[in-house]
Amino acid sequence: MSVSEATNPNLNKSPSAKQFRLARNSELHSYWKESVIQSLRYLKDQTKEGKGPDEIIAQEIVLDERGFPSIRYVRKLLLDFFVLRSLDAIGKLPVVQSLLNYMQGSQLVNKHYRTLITVHDSNGTVIKEPDLRPYLIEDPIITFLRKYVEAEPSLDFDEMKFDKIYTEFEDYVSGELIRHYYALLPWFSMDVESLELFSGVVIRRRTSREFNRVLGMGQYPEFSLAGSIPPRDVYWSPFVAEATFRQSEQVEPRFTDLIDALRLFKSGAVGISGIFRESEVEWGTGFSSVILPDRRANLLGGRYRLEENEVASFKIFHENFSKLLPKVKKLEFVDLAIRRFVVAIEEILPEDRVIDFMISLESLFSKEIQELSYHLALRLSSLIGTNDANREYLFEFVKKAYDRARSRLVHGGAYNQPIVIGERKFTINELATELEKLTRLSIRVFLNLIGNYYNNKEGIIQDLDKSIVSSAARDQIGGRAKGAFN
Repeated sequence: MSVSEATNPNLNKSPSAKQFRLARNSELHSYWKESVIQSLRYLKDQTKEGKGPDEIIAQEIVLDERGFPSIRYVRKLLLDFFVLRSLDAIGKLPVVQSLLNYMQGSQLVNKHYRTLITVHDSNGTVIKEPDLRPYLIEDPIITFLRKYVEAEPSLDFDEMKFDKIYTEFEDYVSGELIRHYYALLPWFSMDVESLELFSGVVIRRRTSREFNRVLGMGQYPEFSLAGSIPPRDVYWSPFVAEATFRQSEQVEPRFTDLIDALRLFKSGAVGISGIFRESEVEWGTGFSSVILPDRRANLLGGRYRLEENEVASFKIFHENFSKLLPKVKKLEFVDLAIRRFVVAIEEILPEDRVIDFMISLESLFSKEIQELSYHLALRLSSLIGTNDANREYLFEFVKKAYDRARSRLVHGGAYNQPIVIGERKFTINELATELEKLTRLSIRVFLNLIGNYYNNKEGIIQDLDKSIVSSAARDQIGGRAKGAFN
């Protein structure tokens, strides 16, 4: 067992009978059990007659201890396709017919499938009550058997394996099924093998099975995934983020919120290329095992690495960020600032990054239209500045960045007159880098302010304006700006 498999609680876990709760419906459980036993018996008889599963030679990539890949060839029985090929015959077995009849009258099963396939007219009136039998054969019965042979390539009946899948089935039709997803983190690395974060999110080392799966190698039914993710992202993704969800939850936001937290924590190229459901046969039809996120980031800058002395700090940062997010999303000015910050980081051209960083800062510090750069620079320097000299520098830098860079760029001009502060002349790349640092710091300070004291932008701006002329007011809001996000 590899280190990553040993540290990941969802891998190689041998289920025990105690893990499975009692069936909600013992009679349905009995029908299912007898149907699976007889279906497996039928499939075994087919193999004895020479009509068994096809065998293929599949490629797999094996990683050595340094992470370098090499290809090996393995024989695989396509048991999954064998089950699909036997769909009609299995559906005609007497025990399966009895199961179908029982499910037709089962409130738990009937309600779920009727909701999925009942046809309504434009007024919401039911046009026709559907015959559930064809759907029940193609979805739960065949899916059940496919999951059974996928869990362990065997046609022998195993009570423990059966109970695990039956529990999943009841959870699925009742809306309580827990699904496992993982997302590639290209270019990301950290000095620990696994990091458990808030709300069940885990960053861990990628397994060899996941590596092969994302490349579309070694598992013939999943060749459709090949090409969905750029190969460079797969090879340079030694770590993945993993999370569990109820089937009714949205998957992508928890992963993108993690990326936002990482980017606010420190600089570096980090993002996600694709989100994969754990490689199992899925309950339900029309489900894709890979989600290509709306935000497929351009990974710019140096590689993102969580060093050993940063791991504990980020764990706390992520928890506080996750808990504050519901409030952040209700406060449009902070939510917009974070979104434009994220967009800026993903921009390829430094000119575009400068514009978006400035929009992010405007969202935080501005409320006027006239003399916007003046008020923006005053408030930011008062809140962020550490002493008089630093405040003077920040005021000059932000005002010039707005007047001589942001304003020219958004009106079609060029950054042909670099801003100069003291003896330093800022190239467009240096300006973008400095604004990234300043915007990240500003957002984190505002997270402290709204997390501890303020419920709206007006209160913050009012106290900031007082701090410009009052050292006591500056000390007061400066104290409030300290907290979990420093």
